[in-house]
Amino acid sequence: MKKNVLILTSAIILLSFTLSANASSITSTEPLNKTEIQKEMEQALQDQINYHVEEYLNLSKSSKVEYLQEYGITGKSSLRISRVTQDTYLSENQVEKAFEDKLESAYIYTMDENGYVYDKEGDIVNKVDLNIESSNKDIIANTNNIKVQRLASTAIDSSINGYNSGAFSRQVTSSGYSGIKTTFTLPTATNISIANSSVIGYLYNGIDTVPTGAGGYKLEAGLQYSPATSGYTASIHPQNQSQNAVPDGPDTNYSNTNLPKRYKPGTSITHNLIYDTSSSQFKYFVNGTNVNGTSQYIYFYYHKSLTSDQLNDMHVKRVVALAKTGYTGESLGKINLQYNDTQITNTAGTTVSLTSAKLDSLQKNGKIYGTADNPSSKITKTPASGNIASQSITINAQ
Repeated sequence: MKKNVLILTSAIILLSFTLSANASSITSTEPLNKTEIQKEMEQALQDQINYHVEEYLNLSKSSKVEYLQEYGITGKSSLRISRVTQDTYLSENQVEKAFEDKLESAYIYTMDENGYVYDKEGDIVNKVDLNIESSNKDIIANTNNIKVQRLASTAIDSSINGYNSGAFSRQVTSSGYSGIKTTFTLPTATNISIANSSVIGYLYNGIDTVPTGAGGYKLEAGLQYSPATSGYTASIHPQNQSQNAVPDGPDTNYSNTNLPKRYKPGTSITHNLIYDTSSSQFKYFVNGTNVNGTSQYIYFYYHKSLTSDQLNDMHVKRVVALAKTGYTGESLGKINLQYNDTQITNTAGTTVSLTSAKLDSLQKNGKIYGTADNPSSKITKTPASGNIASQSITINAQ
């Protein structure tokens, strides 16, 4: 077992959703002070450098090589490592310098409690209406008339929470986990097809607290794909917000001239989602190659204090989905995703590979809040059980 190993992959976006000690006492709905945002960004950048250095130092020799390769650091002539002998490793100072260079070119964002999103210059680049929640929330919260419906010639099990939000494979752990890291190759056109513009493909990780009761909180973060795009857009949704927190296009109210690009199909992705109990922060990391062929890394964090009940009932998940509001079994398309690795971290900080024994359906009052395939007849997983850290998942909802 590895301790505190949540890895990412590489030109960088850092999105932080921050509620600092001073900001938390502010009740104003006005944007935060630009200078204070800049100072906070500087500290967040240094904290992230320290995070990478600490991870690297705690890894085995072979894992150190893999870790640096994920960030493309071994490709730099001044920091080259022998892949054959693996007998040369970067010193702590070299690793720190390498990640300083990488994070210096990062896209950095933070969001305050009023939904204002800032870049590292302290300028507002987005505004999320935190009062508007996904229309899917009302659908999945409705536990009345639980039954199996046959709609559009496809069996839809309405006992599954979120059954009419689309076709999906949702794998949720038992309680006691606070982090999940997945690696995979983004599906190309041969591995993903979308039926129409009302369908969106999602590949995301999530953290759910108290998923079967009142007073829970969740964060879902990953990548989304639609026919209108030439790649995969970073997608972050705190507590059922339908609007993406990451600025990903022109906005009439804000000047977004330096936006992160979409990730390129057929390239490797590593992304992590954790809740850091020491700082009471949700943190999301994603790293890959954008459509311009440039290494691009996303880091998203925000301060969110959780209750003892929420901390004691915390679950992580990975989800592959073809999403459509009001899904009734109609054609959505097809997607095949090969997970290369999945590591989950418990609240004590120990990281292990995902196995089917660690999954939980989280059933309560006849409702399935956890692991589920919807509809099960349209989903194939290989291997179906055992060690599923590496697993192929196909949703054929054509």
